[in-house]
Amino acid sequence: MIIKKSLYEMIEPVEYRMRKVVEFVEDVSGEAKCTTEPIIDPYGPSIRIPDLEAIIVSRETVKGGDAVNKRRLENGMSQLEVIVVELVEGSDVILNETKISSSSRRREDLGRLLKPVQNPRTPYLVNLNGGSGSGKEEIGEMLKDKAGIQVLNWDEMCEEEKSQVLKLEASRISKEKVVVLLSSDPLDFTSEIWSIFLPSLEAIKRIIEKNPEISEDVAKERLQAEIRNKERIEKCHVAFCALWSEKETKEQVERAVEELMKRI
Repeated sequence: MIIKKSLYEMIEPVEYRMRKVVEFVEDVSGEAKCTTEPIIDPYGPSIRIPDLEAIIVSRETVKGGDAVNKRRLENGMSQLEVIVVELVEGSDVILNETKISSSSRRREDLGRLLKPVQNPRTPYLVNLNGGSGSGKEEIGEMLKDKAGIQVLNWDEMCEEEKSQVLKLEASRISKEKVVVLLSSDPLDFTSEIWSIFLPSLEAIKRIIEKNPEISEDVAKERLQAEIRNKERIEKCHVAFCALWSEKETKEQVERAVEELMKRI
């Protein structure tokens, strides 16, 4: 149900979202009864619970309310009052949105701290990880231009170099304030994990563009062997998505670096 949404990988777990709905209802109306359940099909509980009275829709989803009433009629249930609410206007040129939406909110979260940092260390290690075709190397190049940041490729380090990093031997790693370690998989020992991701279809396209000698099937197999985007996001403190223009990616990096320097 959610994979068609923009940046669906960043959507919070359904259990968390249901709990927040209950908390909100209890805050604004202590007497209201709030029952929540995941929606795994287009109709959800609206065609299963006979004593419902109304369904709330937007102008975009009025047809969905009508479809619910059609199914309820077929099932011998009462018709629901279809209540249309207006959406709050907003503008997101990147996503081509004219209303405030959860998708635009997720895009605004790119390059920002998603969860608290638990174990800051010295030197301050940041792991930038991403799969094939994700744009990890391009963001690494952008970070190299930032004052106070040293970028190292963890996957290309020898064992002795990795040992120095793990021992946090600052003088032997870098003289910079922040050390960014590029890797394919998330590195749990760093102070922060930054993950870059792309939708699989776009990643496959970029893999083939970069390596024209490989087939689409080989590109798919490469992606399937890597950690899933959802898992990357769950582990990370900061997320990036290079789906759009280079300018948009740079803006994400600028936000991330600016906020990083404020908190270290």
